[in-house]
Amino acid sequence: MRASTGERFSKRVRLNQRRGHVEVGDGDGTFRVFVDFHRDGDSLLIDLDSRPWSLVQTQKGIGLGRTPMRGVDARESPGFRLVCPSPKSEWLVEVRYVP
Repeated sequence: MRASTGERFSKRVRLNQRRGHVEVGDGDGTFRVFVDFHRDGDSLLIDLDSRPWSLVQTQKGIGLGRTPMRGVDARESPGFRLVCPSPKSEWLVEVRYVP
């Protein structure tokens, strides 16, 4: 999994466990992204949340709703964009899963 703001910050995490929690944020704590994951057979389900709330889109720009999002199948999209309207911040969360 990789989470980034594009130019300012990037964090890569290898998901070796069946379940876990990853938290990333900007340097000043203004925007935080939380990803919980659960591997179940050939699927990887993730929960996306942020503080403050954000709008969630697939990498192709399809809107999924606002955080928190629960039980999103990571096989449906290799990445998710979380856009926080205030303060204006945008994170890209990429999840690559090979069963």
